[in-house]
Amino acid sequence: MLCPLSVLLPCLLAPQSVDPGKNPIELDRTGIAWAASFEAALARADAERRLLLILPDNYAPTEDGSFGFEMFRVASACDERVARLIQRRFVPYYTNLFEHTAAYDTNAFEFVVSEKKQLGKEETSFAGGLPILVMTPSGKLVADFPSAVPADEVLARLLKALEKNGKYNALSRAEKDEEDGLERARLQLALLEYDKARSELKKDTRDEALLLLARIAREEGDWKAHERTLASVTPAHAAEAALEEAWRHFSRGSFEAAAQELATVPEANPGRDEAAYLSGLVSFHAGRKDEAIATWQDLVRSRPLGPWAYRADWASCCAQRGEPSEWKDGLPPRVQPLLGHGEYQGIPNPDLARRDGRN
Repeated sequence: MLCPLSVLLPCLLAPQSVDPGKNPIELDRTGIAWAASFEAALARADAERRLLLILPDNYAPTEDGSFGFEMFRVASACDERVARLIQRRFVPYYTNLFEHTAAYDTNAFEFVVSEKKQLGKEETSFAGGLPILVMTPSGKLVADFPSAVPADEVLARLLKALEKNGKYNALSRAEKDEEDGLERARLQLALLEYDKARSELKKDTRDEALLLLARIAREEGDWKAHERTLASVTPAHAAEAALEEAWRHFSRGSFEAAAQELATVPEANPGRDEAAYLSGLVSFHAGRKDEAIATWQDLVRSRPLGPWAYRADWASCCAQRGEPSEWKDGLPPRVQPLLGHGEYQGIPNPDLARRDGRN
């Protein structure tokens, strides 16, 4: 774990020697569209009638961009379902609760603490990790949940918050005016409205539509529909189809077939990092753990930092740590992430345990 900032407080209180460093969000590469300031977050949430998703940190920021929400970052922010929903329906904002840090904002501190008073205490701890807050632009707390919980739970909490606060889930003017059924289907996919998305794509024969239908089938675990849909994709999108095929083979335990599909994804293809991550999963579930770890570590070391690299670092550490039954004296071995921050603690990477192809 990273050291709480309260441990460093005496140093931070010396104003002439303080170097706030960079806001960790400046170094984040999950693809989450973090608001650059609290003022910008409020303005956007108010203008777009969206809920704020606030990450109030009380940990010491580090030079490599680590913060007190590492488990949320790798487990949820890099889960495509969660990321899509945040992009469409929330205004994400990160703040540090201690002065003399780059992400501190007095107004944000007061906004958060007025609803979650425990965050205003200098020394405090939370079961399940730091809380993530869902708040209205006027400052009402409508939901909160621990940051170190599985992506499925985060997704459920966010959807419930939208269900209970429907005015923040209404279609924007641009969404209402959207004429392309493919774009409407992408919105519905983000909201997990699979039936509506399928209906929009029913007569669309474009490769992009077929690939989106395959993605929906993958998330629902409908592998017959997945296979049937991909059969109609043209050679122009063969690489994207191969990646989808690989997920299906992986989910069915056909690891050799998955590896063959992944080998056809070109290095320059936008899905190459995803393919490398899945290649590690294929090796891991085929019993080649060392090969899997090497694949994930190569992704972290050799590719630009992004969602799949974050997840690869997490997977590599979980694989090295092993199962609880393998731990000496019942204690997990210490495994240092390649990304340089504290150990991943809280939940194991679910991709190492399940084969349903969801990421």
